[in-house]
Amino acid sequence: MMGQELIIVARLNVADKFVAELGGAIQDLASASRLEQGCIAYEVYRANDKTDGFLIYEVWGSDEEWCEHRSSPHMKKFKTVIQRWEVTVIVEKLLAID
Repeated sequence: MMGQELIIVARLNVADKFVAELGGAIQDLASASRLEQGCIAYEVYRANDKTDGFLIYEVWGSDEEWCEHRSSPHMKKFKTVIQRWEVTVIVEKLLAID
């Protein structure tokens, strides 16, 4: 898959009492991730229809670069931090079909 852009959509839901903490942690993660080689886009959204939902939209130059991101120090820290909260994470990997 080298050379083909990879799109990642991550949906995160958290217990209401941890919304502010998760929002801050996601912003920190996004800031660090945008500096990584291979990161084309890293956008964070908050659900408009409910208070506990976040969406992260990422575009990476390749699957390999995304895999490197997943083992980066800031990603490891994020995973450790969110274990304290009641977070549900669903990650989808997408490739363009044309």
